Amino acid sequence: MEIVKYCKKRELLAWQQKVEVAADSPSLAASCTSIEACQKELRRLGIPNSLPFLQYFHINRDLPNVRKIAELLAESAAVLLDVPAVRLYQDALFWKRPGDGPTPWHVDARMAPFDTSHLITFWIPLQAVPADGTALVFCSKSHSDFALPYWNSYKESAKNPDSPWNRLEERYERDYNGVDSFVDYMPLDLGDMTAHSGWTLHCANANTGKHNRLAIAITYVDARAPVRVRTDEGDAEDVWSYQDWISQVPRGTPDWDHPLVPIIWSK
Repeated sequence: MEIVKYCKKRELLAWQQKVEVAADSPSLAASCTSIEACQKELRRLGIPNSLPFLQYFHINRDLPNVRKIAELLAESAAVLLDVPAVRLYQDALFWKRPGDGPTPWHVDARMAPFDTSHLITFWIPLQAVPADGTALVFCSKSHSDFALPYWNSYKESAKNPDSPWNRLEERYERDYNGVDSFVDYMPLDLGDMTAHSGWTLHCANANTGKHNRLAIAITYVDARAPVRVRTDEGDAEDVWSYQDWISQVPRGTPDWDHPLVPIIWSK
């Protein structure tokens, strides 16, 4: 499979990204010149080799078929966001290897550098996913109020075990009718996909099977969404996704343009 070869060729970059996020040190990540060196550094930082996944940003720039998928889904993104035009913000390949751990609860909008709620992600598995598999699990309705904690302290959660950020599952355990609010759409066949708001709380199970789980996530944003004045307010997990253009656009205005964040569809 073309995309597996792509992963293998760029695997070192994926490991370096994990080191940079874990250590908050680009120079340390760059000094790890082999996968083994990255794994050693992660162990020193207390992080096991069984990561949630390895991540590859912007594969559409190298793989024309991924670009075609991004173009085909763009109008649907605009319809779901109810906006007249959308930018292709990010696409990423997620490689969850056998033995990799669960993907923690998170929201995509916290990792993106935009001041907007008009962000949407399509999650596309590259193989069938069984009923007990590793597709995304969502907290139903969480998108309607989960933006609020974004403006409160996030870093304090590491020091305070009682922080709401450490009890996200409890917050959405049941809805008002006593029905489980955790939703997944497994099993998924090839050609199936899910879509979720940028503020929807979601996670994924560990890969306890014998096969790789590959999935592409394509994220669109309202074409008039301003870039946040302060991008350090968010989670640094996806800095690699936007670090090559963020310093070249104005902050806090809906009027901006950059070839790496193109308006991919408009009415």
